[in-house]
Amino acid sequence: DFVDLFLYRHKIILAYKESRAYYSEIRKEYEKIELDIDNTFHNLQHDEAHQRQSKGTGLNEEELEYLQRKTIDMPPRAVKYARLLMDLEIRQNTIAINAKNYQDKLNQISLDIKSRKIYNGRDAKKYSDLSFLELFSKETCPQFSKQIKFDLGYFKHGTDLLDKAMEAIKGVVAIEEARRDAKLEATIQTVGSVLGFVAIVASVTPYLIKQDPPER
Repeated sequence: DFVDLFLYRHKIILAYKESRAYYSEIRKEYEKIELDIDNTFHNLQHDEAHQRQSKGTGLNEEELEYLQRKTIDMPPRAVKYARLLMDLEIRQNTIAINAKNYQDKLNQISLDIKSRKIYNGRDAKKYSDLSFLELFSKETCPQFSKQIKFDLGYFKHGTDLLDKAMEAIKGVVAIEEARRDAKLEATIQTVGSVLGFVAIVASVTPYLIKQDPPER
């Protein structure tokens, strides 16, 4: 029974140790996401780009290609970030499950001791007090769970940040592409009108040229 008890304890400590490693990895990824998003929107807000946008001329080719790459790069990053959060949640669940198993096993051991008048030749009531072992399940495990819960609450903002950034970037790209499509259509219509006018002029030109008088 004590072997089982300390096995549960080991699983809890290992899960919390792994959660700290995931915490470090998630924190680094979160900082990269923030920096990348800041740089992306900073490029759209520099003076030259802002002046073009205020004049309705939109983005240049380089800026549009940059944002189009971001719409491709960001979804895999969002998936990776979500998986890291999921791994952290798994460690939280592992701690909760094994903390319950630990306490249940401890209660069983205590009852087994109390059920005997003599335990290893000693007073069972005196030596059935296992409160020193309960400190781990009653104090340490809740502290572990509380810390991971706090980490998840903080880093889940990164998921919202990525989602909103992707929506914003896709919106900018869609607007720019629609603007270019409209401009292209207007150009085609203009060229078509000019060509049509040229064709009409060409067709009536023979009738507009003054014919030479017939020879006498």
